[in-house]
Amino acid sequence: MISSIRNLRYLLKLDSTALTVIVLLFLIKGNAYSQNISFERDHSGNPILDQQFVDTVINKTKFKKIDGDYLALEDFKGKVIVIDLWQTWCGPCIIAFKGLQDAKLKYPDKLEIIAASPEWADKEGKIKRFIKKNNYSFQFIWAGELEKILSLKSIPYKIIIDENGNLITTKSDSGGQKEEFLLIEKILINHSDR
Repeated sequence: MISSIRNLRYLLKLDSTALTVIVLLFLIKGNAYSQNISFERDHSGNPILDQQFVDTVINKTKFKKIDGDYLALEDFKGKVIVIDLWQTWCGPCIIAFKGLQDAKLKYPDKLEIIAASPEWADKEGKIKRFIKKNNYSFQFIWAGELEKILSLKSIPYKIIIDENGNLITTKSDSGGQKEEFLLIEKILINHSDR
């Protein structure tokens, strides 16, 4: 009983993102997405996700923004969402950002870019300076537990979700500014034909 009270006190001190992740992990314990999560891997060693993971984890998580607010994917219902895991020091990530920015500027009402940074990599001040210097039209968040669960082998890594919360694809690496733009444009055109 004393142990349970201590655990409850500890949980009450956690911020809402950490508490959400703990609750999600508890709720999904026992299925394929518990502590023994295993994914098929792509050519870069990164996970190939499925709809169950998107429904169970990504669509249910509130992500902490770099500015301290929170966001959830449901905030962008009706838009294609690209979650891009990146770092400020990653050259291919920055090149990909340019193509994503081109797509965001061309399709502002159809597309949302969420740039997710692992908390262990870049410090908050460095990311804020990057944001201020580059003025991208993205949502910048901490990847939090998502990055740990995915156990990425390389970045950039994108999770692309349609306007209804369904997984379109995952993508590792960057083919450059033009390829990133063309990929997103093709997805948006295919989804506007529905």
